[in-house]
Amino acid sequence: MALLDCGASGIYMDKKWATTQQVPIQPKEVPEQVHTVDGSLISSGPVDTTTLMLNLQISNHQEHISFDLITSPNHTIILGIPWFIRHNPYVNWATRTVSLSSQFCHEHCFASDKYWSPKRSIITEGTTGSTINTVQGVPVHYLDFQDVFQKPSKPVLPPHRDYDCAIPLEPGTIVPFGRMYSLTETEKEVLKEYLDENIQSGLIVPSSSPAGAPLFFVPKKTKDLRPCLDFRGLNKITIKDRYPLPLIRDILEAVRGAQRFTKLDLRGAYHLLRIKEGDEWKTAFRTPFGHFEYRVMPFGLTNAPATFQRFMDSVFSDLLNQTVVIYLDDILIYSRNPELHSSHVKQVLQRLRAHQLFCKPEKCEFDETEVKYLGYHLSTTGVAMDQEKVQAILDWPSPSSIKETQCFLGLVNFYRQFIADFAKQTSHITHTLKKENLIKGFVWTKTAETAFQELKKAFTQAPILRHPDTNKRFIVVTDASEKAIGAILLQQQEDDGLEHPVFYLSHILSIAEQHYSVLERELLALKTACIEWRQFLMGSKEPFEVRTDHRNVQCLRNFVCQNSRQARWAFFFSQYDFYITYIPGSQNILADALSRRYPDCTPVPAQPLLEPSKIIGVAQSFLEEVQLEYPNLSDDEIENLRPLLHKRQGYYYYHDLLFVPTNRVREKALQMCHDSPVAGHRGIKATQELLSRFIWWPTWKKDIETYVQACPTCAQVKIPQTRPAGLLQPLPVPPTPWHTISTDFMCSLPLSAGNRVIMVTVDSFTKMAHFTSLKKLPTSQELSQIFIEHIFRLHGLPHTLISDRGPQYISRFWRYFCKTLNIDRALSSGFHPQTNGQTKRLNQGLEQYLRCFCNTTQSNWNTYLPIAEFSYNNSVHSASKTTPFFCSYGFHPTSFPTSSLSPTPLPAITHFSKRLLQIHRLIRSNLLHTKRYMKKVADKKRRATPDYHPQDKVWLSSKFLPSRLSQNKFTPRYYGPFRILQLLNPVTVRLHLPHTWKIHPVFHVSQLKPYVPDPYSRQFSCPPPVLVDDVPEYEVQEICDSRLFHTRLQYLIHWKGYPLSECSWEDASSVHAPLLTQRFHRLFPFKPGPSGGGPTVAPHRAARAERSAQAARSARAALRVSKTRRAPSLSCTLRGPRTY
Repeated sequence: MALLDCGASGIYMDKKWATTQQVPIQPKEVPEQVHTVDGSLISSGPVDTTTLMLNLQISNHQEHISFDLITSPNHTIILGIPWFIRHNPYVNWATRTVSLSSQFCHEHCFASDKYWSPKRSIITEGTTGSTINTVQGVPVHYLDFQDVFQKPSKPVLPPHRDYDCAIPLEPGTIVPFGRMYSLTETEKEVLKEYLDENIQSGLIVPSSSPAGAPLFFVPKKTKDLRPCLDFRGLNKITIKDRYPLPLIRDILEAVRGAQRFTKLDLRGAYHLLRIKEGDEWKTAFRTPFGHFEYRVMPFGLTNAPATFQRFMDSVFSDLLNQTVVIYLDDILIYSRNPELHSSHVKQVLQRLRAHQLFCKPEKCEFDETEVKYLGYHLSTTGVAMDQEKVQAILDWPSPSSIKETQCFLGLVNFYRQFIADFAKQTSHITHTLKKENLIKGFVWTKTAETAFQELKKAFTQAPILRHPDTNKRFIVVTDASEKAIGAILLQQQEDDGLEHPVFYLSHILSIAEQHYSVLERELLALKTACIEWRQFLMGSKEPFEVRTDHRNVQCLRNFVCQNSRQARWAFFFSQYDFYITYIPGSQNILADALSRRYPDCTPVPAQPLLEPSKIIGVAQSFLEEVQLEYPNLSDDEIENLRPLLHKRQGYYYYHDLLFVPTNRVREKALQMCHDSPVAGHRGIKATQELLSRFIWWPTWKKDIETYVQACPTCAQVKIPQTRPAGLLQPLPVPPTPWHTISTDFMCSLPLSAGNRVIMVTVDSFTKMAHFTSLKKLPTSQELSQIFIEHIFRLHGLPHTLISDRGPQYISRFWRYFCKTLNIDRALSSGFHPQTNGQTKRLNQGLEQYLRCFCNTTQSNWNTYLPIAEFSYNNSVHSASKTTPFFCSYGFHPTSFPTSSLSPTPLPAITHFSKRLLQIHRLIRSNLLHTKRYMKKVADKKRRATPDYHPQDKVWLSSKFLPSRLSQNKFTPRYYGPFRILQLLNPVTVRLHLPHTWKIHPVFHVSQLKPYVPDPYSRQFSCPPPVLVDDVPEYEVQEICDSRLFHTRLQYLIHWKGYPLSECSWEDASSVHAPLLTQRFHRLFPFKPGPSGGGPTVAPHRAARAERSAQAARSARAALRVSKTRRAPSLSCTLRGPRTY
C-alpha cells in the first residue's frame, strides 16, 4: 500500500518488501539520517541503500523513480514532499481523492495530446490502486479542474442559502393528497434502492405531511426505470416565481465582438439547491414503503427554473455580461481577447468547483471560434440566426400537385401584408392553378420555382421573422397529420401589433409514431415544440399560450394517463406553465401547413370510434340501468367515493365521466366497448381508451384487462403475437449405420423414361442416400416390394424408419409389414415436416442437381439420377465431416483418374496421361478463379435478397410467364400477390399459384417484388357468383381472344372483378354475352367465330336450330337481367363455377 505523506522528506520503500520482491538495489553514495516526527532517528539507522530506477505506474500515470530503503512495516511505499513538488497533485477533500493532472504529468507521465481522452488517475482513500474515471474532450490546460467534469461518487446534502427553493401557496388552497399507484415487484425493488440511497445521503427524509404527490415509474431509453412525481396538483396552486430570465437581445449584445467561446453544460444541478426551510412538507410523496419528503429541489416543480436562474446569477454576479452569460443551465464564456480566454474559463470553473457544480464534458465545447447558443449562431464575425430554426421553411420541397401548391399558398397568404409585391411574387405560382393550365395536368414551371424560392427566403428574414423577446408572451401553434408534425413560435410585436413568427418547426413521424392515436400525435407536436424552444418557454415571464385544433388537448392538465408514454409526457408537461386555446382546423393554417408539407400528408379528419348517432338508443337504455343501480351501492362504497363524485342531472360523475355503480351494468359497459360491432373486439389498450372517454369506476382498468383476456371470441379469431410454442427436440443419434433411416417422395416431376416420382432414402448415421425412380406414387404393397429390392438387399433391416404421414405410411398393410419385420415406425407430427428434415433438405439438393443437367423438356432427369446418387454419397456431409461412402465402407471410391499412375510399357501413354492431369488441374484452377471474379462483378450490380419468410405475399413478374392474351404491350408487369410456401434457398422460393397455372411454382427472387399491405380498404376482393336458375354464374367484363380447340369454339374471358392473370378459355356454348361477342368479332373480324365451330349439319336445320337457340338465350338473358339487376348494356354472365 502506498502512503502519500507531504511531511516526509524523501521517497521511500520498505527494505523487507524490496528484498522479497528482489528489487535491484545499489549503495547510496552519501548515507542520510532520517528523523521521525518527534525528531528522533529512525530505528533502522542511516539510509545507505537505494533502488535502481523503477517504473512506478498509478493507473495510466507512469514515471521512472528510485526509492531510498528504510524499515516501514505498515507501508510498502511512502511518497514524500519531493514527489508532491514534482507532480503538484490536486487534492479534493470533499471526495477524498487526489488527481494527477499537472503540466509536468502531461509532459512526462501522460501522452502529450491536445485533448486528453484516456482515463485519468485518481488515488482514492482506502484503496491500493486507483479509481479511474473518463474525461474526454477536455483540453490539457483545463485538466487542473477535471474534478468539475467528473460525476460525484455520491450525492451530498447542500447547505441552506438565500436562494433556496420556496413553494408559496395561493391563499385558501390545500396541497392535494394524491392516490398511491400500484407498483410491480420490479418497480418496488427500484424504489427501495432509490429511497435507501437518498435517505442515506439526506436528500430525502421520512415525512408526516398532509400532502402527498403520486409516484410512478417511467422507462428510460436504456430500459431502466426512473421514479417520477406528479406535482401537477401542487403546481396548480403555487404562486409563480416571476424571477426574470435574461433577455435574448441583451445576451446577444453582450457577446457581440467576442473572438473565443466556451460552452458548458451542467450536470443535474437541481439537487444542489435546498427546499426553503419550512416548505419541505409540500414536496411529500407516497410510496408502499412510507411517506417521504424532499430536502432538495426535485424535478417537476413549477418554480424550479426561476429558482435555479436566481442561484446561477448570484454565483456569477460579478462576471455576468463581462465574460459569461447564463440562461438556466447553459453557460457561455466569451472573450474578446483570445489570449485571455483560458483564464476566463478557469475563473468560471473555479466558481463551479467552489459551489460543487459539475459539468457534462461530452456536451461542452472549448475554445471555439463559433458556437450555437439559444437558437443563434455566434462567431467572430457576429450573430446570425441558427439555420436549423428556419430549416422547416428552407427544406420545403417544390410542390408536385395542386394540393401541395394550395397548402403553400395558404401559408404565405397569412403573411401577405409583410411581403412586398405579394401579388406579383405569387402570380407565377397561382398561374399554374388556372383551369386552362390544368387541362394537360399539373405542371410546375421554372418561373413558379423561382417565385417559390424567393418566398421561402422572405419567410426567414425580417419583417416576417423576428427575434424572440422573453419579456413578451410566447404563442405556440401546433398541428399533427398522419405523417408529420408542425409548430410555429409566435410573438405579438409592438410596432405593428401583429403576431410574427420567431421559429418554425417541422418533423416527419417515425413508423411507430404514425401509429399513435390522434390525441397522442397532437401531444407529441406540443412536446417536440417545448423541447426545441425550451430556453424560451421554461420559466417564461408569463404563461405561454398553446393553440391547437384538437379539443381533447384542452384537458391536458387533468389528463388521465393510459400508458407509460402518456405518464412520461404528463411529467414532462408539468414543468411548463401554459394554457391551451382551441382554434378550428380551418383557422390553424400556419402549423397545419408545416405538418402537411411532406408527400402523402393529406388531412384525414379524426372520427370518434363511437359516433353519437350510432349509440343513442343503446346509451339511453344503458343510462336508465345505471340510474336504477345507484340504490344498490353499499354505505361503505358511497362513503369512499363521495369525495371523488359530483351529481349532475340525476347521475354521478367523476370529473366529466359517468360513474357506473355495480358489476351488472359494468359488464354491459364492457360489452359495449369491446364486444359490439362498433367497438370491434379491440385489444386491452384500445378498449381502455374507448371506455375512458365517457365511463369510470375505480377498478375499470383491471376489469377491462380481465374481460379482454377472457374473451372467447378474441381467443378464437386473433392471431397470437408471441413466439411459437415448443422447444427443439432433436432426434437421437443412431448407434450403427443403417440403424435409423428416413424416406420421402419427390412427386409431380416431368415424365422421364416413364417415371414421375423419386423415392429418397437416407441413413441417419452415415448420411448415405439411395434415389429410386418410380412411375407413380406407390401403394403400401408396392412400397414394401421397393423397400426389399432397393434397401433390404443392400443394408438389411433398419431398427427405425422415419417418414411423413403419407397414405402409404399410415396404411394397415404397411403398419403390419413393419411390425412383422420388427421395424419401429416414426411418423412426423401433423403439418410439421421438420421431423423428417434431413430427407426434405436432401430433396432440395437433388432438385437443384437435376436442374443443372436436365434438358429444356426436362425429360432426361432419370438418366442423371444414378450419377446424382453417386455425386451425393461421394460429397462431404456437414454433419459427419466426411463422405457418406467413406462412413459406410472405410475408403473413398475412384471417381476420376488419380495421380498414382500404374506403370505402363508405353512411355508416350504415360506422358499423355500426366499431361492430361496437368491440364485438368489448370482448367479447374482457372474455373475457380473465373467464378470468383464473375461473382465479384455481378454482385456490384445486384442487391441483397429482401427478407422473405414463408406465408409472406409477393408480386410475380409476368416477363417470362406464358400469356393467354394476343397483345401483351399493356398487360400488367406483375401478377399476384401470391403466398410464399417455402424458401428453398436464399434466392429461390416456392409460391402458391392458382391451380389453373401449369407452371413450376419455384422462382428466383429477381422475378419477385415484395407485397406491401394496403392500409386502406382497397384490398382485392373477388365478387361472388350470382345464382341464375340455381346455377352459379360469373359476370364477364371483356372477351379478349377466340380460338378453335378440338373443333370447338372457345373464348378467352376476362372476368369482372378478377385480375388478368385469372383469364381463362371457356367454350362458346357456356358464354352468354351476345353484345360482348358481337363487339369482339366486329373489332377482330379475322378471329375464329361461330361460323367456324360446332358440328356440321344441314343448312336449314342449322338455321332453325340457331333461331330456337337465340330465342331461348334471349329469354334467359332477360331473366338474368331482372334477377341480378345488372344495368350496363354489356353486362352478361357465364355459366359454371369459378374459384380463385
